[in-house]
Amino acid sequence: VKTWTEESHALAVSKAYPGQRVIDQAFANQTWDITIERWKLAAARLAKVLNAVLGENQILVEERSSDP
Repeated sequence: VKTWTEESHALAVSKAYPGQRVIDQAFANQTWDITIERWKLAAARLAKVLNAVLGENQILVEERSSDP
């Protein structure tokens, strides 16, 4: 979970804030795409945790995501 939190923090630092005062459509699109990908990744990770707790009883450690 610490690794997952660090990934999200790094993305927030590097991608979550626009370079200008006004958020343009390109920035909104980019951040929305990142949000969708992070939700998908979170869902997959939650499924692994739930399977470990309720079913398979093991959590496989995955490699860090290289996606921004």
